[in-house]
Amino acid sequence: MLFCYAGGVSAVFNGSDPACVNLIFPNLRKVILFNDRFFIMTSLHALILRFFGDDPLRSRLFSKGVADFGVKSTGFLALFAMNAVLARLMGLEAFGHFAFVSSALVVFAMMARQGMDSVVLRLVPGYVLKEEWGLLRGLLRWTFKRVFAGAVGLGLAIAVGLIVLRDTLPAGLFATAMWGAVILPILALSQQIQYVLRSRAWVVRAQIPDLVLRPLGVMAIVGVVWFCGFAIYGRDVMAITVAVSLVGLAMGAVWLRKSFPAPAHHAPLVFLAPEWRKVSTQLLFAAGANLLLMQIDILMLGIFQSTDQSGLYAIASRISAMAIFATVALASFGAPLVAELYSQKKMDDLASISKTMARVAFALLVPAVIVLVLFGKDILGLFGQVFVTAYYPLLILVGGQVLATCFGVSVTILTMTAHEKIAARVLVLSVVANIVLNAALIPLYGMVGAAVATALTLAFPVVRMSFIVRSRLGIDTTIF
Repeated sequence: MLFCYAGGVSAVFNGSDPACVNLIFPNLRKVILFNDRFFIMTSLHALILRFFGDDPLRSRLFSKGVADFGVKSTGFLALFAMNAVLARLMGLEAFGHFAFVSSALVVFAMMARQGMDSVVLRLVPGYVLKEEWGLLRGLLRWTFKRVFAGAVGLGLAIAVGLIVLRDTLPAGLFATAMWGAVILPILALSQQIQYVLRSRAWVVRAQIPDLVLRPLGVMAIVGVVWFCGFAIYGRDVMAITVAVSLVGLAMGAVWLRKSFPAPAHHAPLVFLAPEWRKVSTQLLFAAGANLLLMQIDILMLGIFQSTDQSGLYAIASRISAMAIFATVALASFGAPLVAELYSQKKMDDLASISKTMARVAFALLVPAVIVLVLFGKDILGLFGQVFVTAYYPLLILVGGQVLATCFGVSVTILTMTAHEKIAARVLVLSVVANIVLNAALIPLYGMVGAAVATALTLAFPVVRMSFIVRSRLGIDTTIF
Protein backbone atom coordinates (compact mmCIF):
# COMPACT_ATOMS: atom_id res chain seq x y z
CA MET A 1 0.00 0.00 0.00
CA LEU A 2 1.46 3.34 -1.03
CA PHE A 3 0.29 6.57 0.55
CA CYS A 4 1.27 9.75 -1.31
CA TYR A 5 1.25 12.75 1.02
CA ALA A 6 1.66 16.17 -0.59
CA GLY A 7 3.50 17.81 2.32
CA GLY A 8 2.19 18.65 5.76
CA VAL A 9 4.06 16.12 7.89
CA SER A 10 6.24 18.77 9.47
CA ALA A 11 3.14 20.82 10.24
CA VAL A 12 1.69 17.96 12.26
CA PHE A 13 4.81 17.67 14.41
CA ASN A 14 5.22 21.38 14.96
CA GLY A 15 1.70 22.15 16.11
CA SER A 16 -1.02 23.40 13.79
CA ASP A 17 -3.34 26.37 13.50
CA PRO A 18 -6.74 26.82 11.85
CA ALA A 19 -4.99 26.81 8.47
CA CYS A 20 -3.73 23.30 9.17
CA VAL A 21 -6.53 21.78 7.09
CA ASN A 22 -5.15 23.44 3.98
CA LEU A 23 -1.52 22.91 5.00
CA ILE A 24 -1.66 19.22 5.86
CA PHE A 25 -3.96 18.03 3.12
CA PRO A 26 -3.28 19.93 -0.11
CA ASN A 27 -4.56 17.73 -2.91
CA LEU A 28 -4.02 14.61 -0.83
CA ARG A 29 -4.53 11.39 -2.72
CA LYS A 30 -4.30 7.88 -1.35
CA VAL A 31 -2.77 5.67 -4.00
CA ILE A 32 -3.37 2.02 -3.15
CA LEU A 33 -1.42 -0.69 -4.94
CA PHE A 34 -3.51 -3.87 -5.14
CA ASN A 35 -2.99 -6.72 -7.62
CA ASP A 36 -0.92 -4.41 -9.84
CA ARG A 37 -3.79 -1.94 -10.12
CA PHE A 38 -3.95 1.62 -8.82
CA PHE A 39 -7.06 3.12 -7.31
CA ILE A 40 -7.15 6.87 -6.83
CA MET A 41 -9.40 7.93 -3.97
CA THR A 42 -11.27 11.28 -3.82
CA SER A 43 -9.27 14.18 -2.47
CA LEU A 44 -9.46 14.22 1.32
CA HIS A 45 -8.73 17.92 1.17
CA ALA A 46 -11.96 18.60 -0.74
CA LEU A 47 -13.91 16.41 1.65
CA ILE A 48 -12.64 18.30 4.69
CA LEU A 49 -13.44 21.66 3.16
CA ARG A 50 -16.92 20.47 2.28
CA PHE A 51 -17.79 19.52 5.85
CA PHE A 52 -15.73 21.99 7.86
CA GLY A 53 -14.60 24.76 5.57
CA ASP A 54 -17.49 27.07 6.42
CA ASP A 55 -16.91 26.68 10.15
CA PRO A 56 -13.45 27.85 11.26
CA LEU A 57 -13.98 26.58 14.79
CA ARG A 58 -14.77 23.04 13.68
CA SER A 59 -11.94 23.21 11.16
CA ARG A 60 -9.61 24.09 14.00
CA LEU A 61 -10.90 21.25 16.15
CA PHE A 62 -10.63 18.83 13.25
CA SER A 63 -7.11 19.94 12.33
CA LYS A 64 -5.95 19.28 15.89
CA GLY A 65 -7.83 16.01 15.88
CA VAL A 66 -6.30 14.52 12.74
CA ALA A 67 -2.88 14.32 14.34
CA ASP A 68 -4.28 13.22 17.69
CA PHE A 69 -6.38 10.46 16.17
CA GLY A 70 -3.35 9.30 14.24
CA VAL A 71 -1.02 9.06 17.19
CA LYS A 72 -3.67 7.56 19.45
CA SER A 73 -4.52 4.94 16.86
CA THR A 74 -0.85 4.09 16.48
CA GLY A 75 -0.42 4.07 20.23
CA PHE A 76 -3.38 1.81 20.89
CA LEU A 77 -2.17 -0.63 18.26
CA ALA A 78 1.30 -0.53 19.80
CA LEU A 79 -0.10 -1.16 23.29
CA PHE A 80 -2.26 -3.97 21.94
CA ALA A 81 0.74 -5.57 20.26
CA MET A 82 2.93 -5.13 23.34
CA ASN A 83 0.37 -6.74 25.64
CA ALA A 84 -0.17 -9.60 23.21
CA VAL A 85 3.57 -10.25 23.00
CA LEU A 86 4.04 -10.00 26.77
CA ALA A 87 1.08 -12.29 27.52
CA ARG A 88 2.44 -14.89 25.10
CA LEU A 89 6.06 -14.75 26.25
CA MET A 90 5.62 -14.24 29.99
CA GLY A 91 2.81 -16.64 30.82
CA LEU A 92 -0.33 -15.80 32.79
CA GLU A 93 1.26 -15.55 36.25
CA ALA A 94 4.10 -13.20 35.29
CA PHE A 95 1.83 -11.15 33.05
CA GLY A 96 -0.67 -10.91 35.89
CA HIS A 97 2.04 -9.43 38.14
CA PHE A 98 2.96 -6.92 35.45
CA ALA A 99 -0.67 -5.95 34.76
CA PHE A 100 -1.46 -5.54 38.45
CA VAL A 101 1.59 -3.35 39.11
CA SER A 102 0.97 -1.32 35.94
CA SER A 103 -2.57 -0.52 37.08
CA ALA A 104 -1.32 0.43 40.53
CA LEU A 105 1.29 2.72 38.94
CA VAL A 106 -1.41 4.57 37.01
CA VAL A 107 -3.13 5.36 40.30
CA PHE A 108 0.08 6.31 42.15
CA ALA A 109 1.26 8.51 39.27
CA MET A 110 -2.06 10.33 39.40
CA MET A 111 -1.60 10.86 43.13
CA ALA A 112 1.93 12.16 42.54
CA ARG A 113 0.70 14.69 39.99
CA GLN A 114 -1.73 16.07 42.61
CA GLY A 115 -3.98 17.65 40.02
CA MET A 116 -1.07 19.61 38.51
CA ASP A 117 -1.75 18.05 35.09
CA SER A 118 -5.26 19.47 34.90
CA VAL A 119 -4.06 22.81 36.28
CA VAL A 120 -1.66 23.39 33.38
CA LEU A 121 -4.25 22.17 30.90
CA ARG A 122 -6.71 24.67 32.32
CA LEU A 123 -4.46 27.71 32.92
CA VAL A 124 -1.63 27.61 30.38
CA PRO A 125 -3.80 28.50 27.32
CA GLY A 126 -5.07 31.62 29.10
CA TYR A 127 -1.59 32.73 30.23
CA VAL A 128 -0.22 32.30 26.70
CA LEU A 129 -3.18 34.09 25.14
CA LYS A 130 -2.65 37.07 27.46
CA GLU A 131 1.17 36.81 27.22
CA GLU A 132 1.49 36.55 31.00
CA TRP A 133 4.91 34.92 30.77
CA GLY A 134 5.89 35.45 34.41
CA LEU A 135 2.80 33.62 35.61
CA LEU A 136 3.43 30.90 33.04
CA ARG A 137 7.01 30.34 34.23
CA GLY A 138 5.95 30.41 37.85
CA LEU A 139 3.14 27.92 37.23
CA LEU A 140 5.43 25.46 35.43
CA ARG A 141 8.18 25.74 38.05
CA TRP A 142 5.69 25.27 40.90
CA THR A 143 3.88 22.32 39.34
CA PHE A 144 6.99 20.37 38.33
CA LYS A 145 8.56 20.73 41.77
CA ARG A 146 5.42 19.45 43.44
CA VAL A 147 5.06 16.54 41.04
CA PHE A 148 8.66 15.44 41.46
CA ALA A 149 8.56 15.71 45.25
CA GLY A 150 5.27 13.82 45.42
CA ALA A 151 6.48 11.05 43.12
CA VAL A 152 9.75 10.53 44.99
CA GLY A 153 7.94 10.47 48.34
CA LEU A 154 5.37 7.97 47.10
CA GLY A 155 8.06 5.81 45.50
CA LEU A 156 9.99 5.61 48.75
CA ALA A 157 6.84 4.84 50.73
CA ILE A 158 5.93 2.05 48.31
CA ALA A 159 9.41 0.56 48.50
CA VAL A 160 9.34 0.58 52.31
CA GLY A 161 5.87 -0.97 52.37
CA LEU A 162 6.96 -3.71 49.98
CA ILE A 163 9.99 -4.55 52.11
CA VAL A 164 7.79 -4.80 55.21
CA LEU A 165 5.31 -7.08 53.40
CA ARG A 166 7.89 -9.05 51.45
CA ASP A 167 7.25 -12.38 53.19
CA THR A 168 3.53 -12.22 52.38
CA LEU A 169 3.95 -11.45 48.66
CA PRO A 170 4.83 -13.78 45.77
CA ALA A 171 8.48 -13.30 44.81
CA GLY A 172 7.61 -12.28 41.26
CA LEU A 173 5.09 -9.68 42.40
CA PHE A 174 7.52 -8.21 44.94
CA ALA A 175 10.31 -7.76 42.39
CA THR A 176 7.96 -6.29 39.79
CA ALA A 177 6.49 -3.84 42.30
CA MET A 178 9.95 -2.71 43.45
CA TRP A 179 10.80 -1.74 39.88
CA GLY A 180 7.45 0.01 39.77
CA ALA A 181 8.54 2.18 42.70
CA VAL A 182 11.65 3.13 40.71
CA ILE A 183 9.72 4.13 37.59
CA LEU A 184 7.09 6.19 39.44
CA PRO A 185 8.97 9.56 39.46
CA ILE A 186 9.94 9.10 35.80
CA LEU A 187 6.36 8.29 34.85
CA ALA A 188 4.86 11.19 36.81
CA LEU A 189 7.25 13.78 35.35
CA SER A 190 6.80 12.45 31.82
CA GLN A 191 3.03 12.65 32.12
CA GLN A 192 3.19 16.18 33.51
CA ILE A 193 5.25 17.24 30.50
CA GLN A 194 2.67 15.65 28.24
CA TYR A 195 -0.10 17.73 29.76
CA VAL A 196 1.88 20.93 29.26
CA LEU A 197 2.49 20.01 25.62
CA ARG A 198 -1.22 19.26 25.22
CA SER A 199 -2.02 22.71 26.59
CA ARG A 200 0.13 24.10 23.78
CA ALA A 201 -1.78 21.98 21.22
CA TRP A 202 1.30 19.85 20.55
CA VAL A 203 -0.95 16.82 20.60
CA VAL A 204 1.32 14.46 18.66
CA ARG A 205 4.55 15.05 20.53
CA ALA A 206 2.73 15.02 23.85
CA GLN A 207 1.75 11.40 23.38
CA ILE A 208 4.68 9.86 21.53
CA PRO A 209 6.67 8.90 24.69
CA ASP A 210 3.81 7.02 26.37
CA LEU A 211 1.71 5.78 23.48
CA VAL A 212 4.36 4.99 20.88
CA LEU A 213 7.92 4.94 22.20
CA ARG A 214 7.26 2.99 25.40
CA PRO A 215 5.19 0.08 24.03
CA LEU A 216 7.27 -0.31 20.88
CA GLY A 217 10.54 0.02 22.80
CA VAL A 218 9.52 -2.44 25.49
CA MET A 219 8.19 -4.90 22.92
CA ALA A 220 11.37 -4.71 20.84
CA ILE A 221 13.73 -5.21 23.79
CA VAL A 222 11.63 -8.01 25.27
CA GLY A 223 11.62 -9.70 21.86
CA VAL A 224 15.41 -9.55 21.66
CA VAL A 225 15.79 -10.91 25.21
CA TRP A 226 13.41 -13.77 24.45
CA PHE A 227 15.15 -14.51 21.14
CA CYS A 228 18.42 -14.82 23.02
CA GLY A 229 16.88 -17.62 25.08
CA PHE A 230 16.17 -15.86 28.37
CA ALA A 231 12.93 -16.24 30.34
CA ILE A 232 10.82 -13.08 30.73
CA TYR A 233 9.38 -12.13 34.11
CA GLY A 234 7.40 -9.16 35.33
CA ARG A 235 10.45 -7.60 36.98
CA ASP A 236 12.36 -7.78 33.68
CA VAL A 237 9.62 -6.01 31.73
CA MET A 238 9.32 -3.33 34.40
CA ALA A 239 13.10 -2.78 34.39
CA ILE A 240 13.04 -2.43 30.60
CA THR A 241 10.14 0.01 30.97
CA VAL A 242 12.29 2.17 33.27
CA ALA A 243 15.03 2.44 30.62
CA VAL A 244 12.62 3.24 27.78
CA SER A 245 10.72 5.76 29.92
CA LEU A 246 13.94 7.67 30.65
CA VAL A 247 14.40 8.16 26.92
CA GLY A 248 10.81 9.35 26.62
CA LEU A 249 11.30 11.78 29.51
CA ALA A 250 14.33 13.31 27.80
CA MET A 251 12.42 13.71 24.54
CA GLY A 252 9.54 15.38 26.33
CA ALA A 253 11.84 17.80 28.14
CA VAL A 254 13.36 18.97 24.84
CA TRP A 255 9.94 19.46 23.25
CA LEU A 256 8.65 21.26 26.34
CA ARG A 257 11.25 23.98 25.98
CA LYS A 258 10.60 24.34 22.25
CA SER A 259 6.85 24.68 22.73
CA PHE A 260 7.05 28.19 24.24
CA PRO A 261 8.29 31.44 22.64
CA ALA A 262 11.52 33.09 23.79
CA PRO A 263 9.87 35.61 26.19
CA ALA A 264 8.43 32.71 28.19
CA HIS A 265 11.92 31.47 29.05
CA HIS A 266 13.26 34.72 30.51
CA ALA A 267 10.33 36.49 32.17
CA PRO A 268 10.60 37.07 35.94
CA LEU A 269 8.88 34.35 37.94
CA VAL A 270 5.43 35.20 39.31
CA PHE A 271 3.70 32.81 41.71
CA LEU A 272 0.04 32.53 42.66
CA ALA A 273 0.51 29.42 44.77
CA PRO A 274 -2.64 29.73 46.93
CA GLU A 275 -4.87 30.11 43.86
CA TRP A 276 -3.12 27.30 41.98
CA ARG A 277 -3.27 25.03 45.02
CA LYS A 278 -7.02 25.56 45.33
CA VAL A 279 -7.62 24.77 41.65
CA SER A 280 -5.27 21.76 41.71
CA THR A 281 -7.02 20.25 44.73
CA GLN A 282 -10.41 20.48 43.07
CA LEU A 283 -9.12 19.17 39.76
CA LEU A 284 -7.25 16.34 41.49
CA PHE A 285 -10.51 14.97 42.84
CA ALA A 286 -12.11 15.22 39.42
CA ALA A 287 -9.25 13.79 37.36
CA GLY A 288 -8.23 11.33 40.04
CA ALA A 289 -11.69 9.94 40.55
CA ASN A 290 -12.14 9.55 36.79
CA LEU A 291 -8.86 7.64 36.57
CA LEU A 292 -9.64 5.47 39.57
CA LEU A 293 -12.87 4.38 37.92
CA MET A 294 -10.80 2.77 35.17
CA GLN A 295 -8.27 1.02 37.43
CA ILE A 296 -9.99 -0.01 40.67
CA ASP A 297 -11.61 -3.07 39.11
CA ILE A 298 -8.24 -4.51 38.05
CA LEU A 299 -6.71 -3.87 41.48
CA MET A 300 -9.67 -5.26 43.41
CA LEU A 301 -9.73 -8.39 41.26
CA GLY A 302 -6.10 -8.95 42.23
CA ILE A 303 -6.98 -8.48 45.90
CA PHE A 304 -10.23 -10.50 46.06
CA GLN A 305 -9.35 -13.14 43.46
CA SER A 306 -5.78 -13.36 42.14
CA THR A 307 -3.30 -11.48 39.96
CA ASP A 308 -4.02 -14.11 37.29
CA GLN A 309 -7.60 -12.84 37.15
CA SER A 310 -6.25 -9.28 37.06
CA GLY A 311 -4.15 -10.19 34.05
CA LEU A 312 -7.09 -11.70 32.17
CA TYR A 313 -9.44 -8.84 33.02
CA ALA A 314 -6.80 -6.17 32.32
CA ILE A 315 -6.69 -7.24 28.69
CA ALA A 316 -10.49 -6.96 28.38
CA SER A 317 -10.34 -3.55 30.06
CA ARG A 318 -7.61 -2.28 27.74
CA ILE A 319 -9.32 -3.57 24.62
CA SER A 320 -12.57 -1.90 25.68
CA ALA A 321 -10.60 1.32 26.22
CA MET A 322 -9.42 1.07 22.62
CA ALA A 323 -13.06 1.22 21.53
CA ILE A 324 -13.44 4.70 23.03
CA PHE A 325 -10.12 6.08 21.84
CA ALA A 326 -12.08 8.66 19.84
CA THR A 327 -13.76 9.99 22.99
CA VAL A 328 -10.41 10.07 24.78
CA ALA A 329 -8.78 11.85 21.85
CA LEU A 330 -11.57 14.41 21.56
CA ALA A 331 -11.39 15.17 25.27
CA SER A 332 -7.62 15.41 25.01
CA PHE A 333 -7.27 17.92 22.17
CA GLY A 334 -10.62 19.56 22.83
CA ALA A 335 -9.95 20.48 26.48
CA PRO A 336 -7.66 23.49 25.78
CA LEU A 337 -10.16 24.76 23.19
CA VAL A 338 -13.03 24.41 25.68
CA ALA A 339 -11.03 26.35 28.31
CA GLU A 340 -10.18 29.06 25.77
CA LEU A 341 -13.77 29.49 24.56
CA TYR A 342 -15.07 29.64 28.11
CA SER A 343 -12.48 32.24 29.12
CA GLN A 344 -13.65 34.35 26.16
CA LYS A 345 -17.34 33.75 27.08
CA LYS A 346 -18.10 32.34 23.64
CA MET A 347 -20.88 30.09 24.88
CA ASP A 348 -22.53 29.51 21.48
CA ASP A 349 -19.24 28.29 20.07
CA LEU A 350 -18.71 26.14 23.14
CA ALA A 351 -22.14 24.55 22.71
CA SER A 352 -21.44 23.86 19.04
CA ILE A 353 -18.06 22.25 19.76
CA SER A 354 -19.57 20.14 22.57
CA LYS A 355 -22.21 18.74 20.24
CA THR A 356 -19.66 18.08 17.51
CA MET A 357 -17.34 16.19 19.86
CA ALA A 358 -20.19 14.04 21.15
CA ARG A 359 -21.43 13.05 17.71
CA VAL A 360 -18.01 12.37 16.25
CA ALA A 361 -17.07 10.23 19.25
CA PHE A 362 -20.24 8.17 18.98
CA ALA A 363 -19.92 7.76 15.21
CA LEU A 364 -16.40 6.37 15.64
CA LEU A 365 -17.42 4.14 18.55
CA VAL A 366 -20.12 2.23 16.66
CA PRO A 367 -17.85 0.37 14.22
CA ALA A 368 -15.45 -0.49 17.04
CA VAL A 369 -18.30 -2.00 19.05
CA ILE A 370 -19.45 -4.06 16.08
CA VAL A 371 -15.94 -5.44 15.62
CA LEU A 372 -15.63 -6.36 19.30
CA VAL A 373 -19.04 -8.05 19.41
CA LEU A 374 -18.35 -10.12 16.29
CA PHE A 375 -14.65 -10.81 16.70
CA GLY A 376 -13.97 -10.18 20.39
CA LYS A 377 -13.14 -13.81 21.13
CA ASP A 378 -10.69 -13.95 18.24
CA ILE A 379 -9.03 -10.73 19.39
CA LEU A 380 -8.71 -12.00 22.95
CA GLY A 381 -7.36 -15.29 21.61
CA LEU A 382 -4.34 -13.43 20.24
CA PHE A 383 -3.13 -13.09 23.83
CA GLY A 384 -3.59 -16.80 24.51
CA GLN A 385 -6.58 -19.12 24.55
CA VAL A 386 -7.14 -18.61 28.28
CA PHE A 387 -7.87 -14.90 27.67
CA VAL A 388 -11.04 -15.78 25.73
CA THR A 389 -12.73 -16.20 29.14
CA ALA A 390 -12.72 -12.39 29.38
CA TYR A 391 -15.10 -12.02 26.40
CA TYR A 392 -18.29 -11.37 28.40
CA PRO A 393 -16.60 -8.86 30.74
CA LEU A 394 -15.36 -7.14 27.57
CA LEU A 395 -18.89 -6.84 26.18
CA ILE A 396 -20.23 -5.50 29.48
CA LEU A 397 -17.50 -2.85 29.66
CA VAL A 398 -18.16 -1.79 26.07
CA GLY A 399 -21.89 -1.54 26.81
CA GLY A 400 -21.19 0.91 29.62
CA GLN A 401 -18.99 2.95 27.32
CA VAL A 402 -21.69 3.14 24.65
CA LEU A 403 -24.11 4.58 27.19
CA ALA A 404 -21.54 7.07 28.46
CA THR A 405 -20.60 8.20 24.94
CA CYS A 406 -24.23 9.05 24.19
CA PHE A 407 -23.92 11.87 26.74
CA GLY A 408 -20.76 13.38 25.28
CA VAL A 409 -17.67 14.83 26.96
CA SER A 410 -19.55 16.40 29.87
CA VAL A 411 -16.68 15.69 32.28
CA THR A 412 -14.30 17.75 30.16
CA ILE A 413 -16.83 20.57 29.79
CA LEU A 414 -17.31 20.88 33.56
CA THR A 415 -13.64 20.62 34.55
CA MET A 416 -12.54 23.14 31.89
CA THR A 417 -15.23 25.73 32.73
CA ALA A 418 -14.55 26.44 36.42
CA HIS A 419 -17.05 23.81 37.58
CA GLU A 420 -14.46 21.27 38.67
CA LYS A 421 -15.82 21.17 42.23
CA ILE A 422 -19.17 19.84 41.02
CA ALA A 423 -17.47 17.36 38.72
CA ALA A 424 -15.29 16.17 41.58
CA ARG A 425 -18.30 15.50 43.80
CA VAL A 426 -20.02 13.39 41.15
CA LEU A 427 -16.85 11.46 40.34
CA VAL A 428 -15.94 10.82 43.98
CA LEU A 429 -19.45 9.47 44.54
CA SER A 430 -18.96 7.22 41.52
CA VAL A 431 -15.64 5.94 42.88
CA VAL A 432 -17.25 5.08 46.21
CA ALA A 433 -20.07 3.28 44.39
CA ASN A 434 -17.50 1.49 42.23
CA ILE A 435 -15.58 0.23 45.26
CA VAL A 436 -18.76 -0.93 47.00
CA LEU A 437 -20.08 -2.70 43.92
CA ASN A 438 -16.74 -4.33 43.16
CA ALA A 439 -16.42 -5.53 46.75
CA ALA A 440 -19.93 -7.01 46.58
CA LEU A 441 -19.82 -8.52 43.08
CA ILE A 442 -16.24 -9.73 42.59
CA PRO A 443 -16.36 -12.45 45.30
CA LEU A 444 -19.60 -13.76 43.74
CA TYR A 445 -19.08 -13.30 40.01
CA GLY A 446 -15.37 -12.63 39.50
CA MET A 447 -14.53 -10.77 36.29
CA VAL A 448 -18.17 -10.41 35.26
CA GLY A 449 -18.96 -8.75 38.58
CA ALA A 450 -16.04 -6.34 38.15
CA ALA A 451 -17.22 -5.49 34.65
CA VAL A 452 -20.81 -4.81 35.76
CA ALA A 453 -19.62 -2.58 38.62
CA THR A 454 -17.30 -0.63 36.34
CA ALA A 455 -19.74 -0.27 33.44
CA LEU A 456 -22.42 1.18 35.72
CA THR A 457 -20.12 3.57 37.55
CA LEU A 458 -18.40 4.74 34.36
CA ALA A 459 -21.70 5.66 32.73
CA PHE A 460 -23.32 7.28 35.78
CA PRO A 461 -21.02 10.33 36.18
CA VAL A 462 -21.14 11.16 32.46
CA VAL A 463 -24.93 11.02 32.41
CA ARG A 464 -25.26 13.00 35.63
CA MET A 465 -22.79 15.69 34.55
CA SER A 466 -24.52 16.05 31.20
CA PHE A 467 -27.65 17.20 33.04
CA ILE A 468 -25.54 19.51 35.22
CA VAL A 469 -23.89 21.10 32.16
CA ARG A 470 -27.33 21.72 30.67
CA SER A 471 -28.66 23.34 33.84
CA ARG A 472 -25.52 25.39 34.66
CA LEU A 473 -24.25 26.37 31.21
CA GLY A 474 -27.25 25.82 28.98
CA ILE A 475 -25.25 23.40 26.82
CA ASP A 476 -26.53 20.07 25.54
CA THR A 477 -23.63 17.62 25.47
CA THR A 478 -25.60 14.60 24.18
CA ILE A 479 -25.49 13.16 20.67
CA PHE A 480 -29.23 13.76 20.18
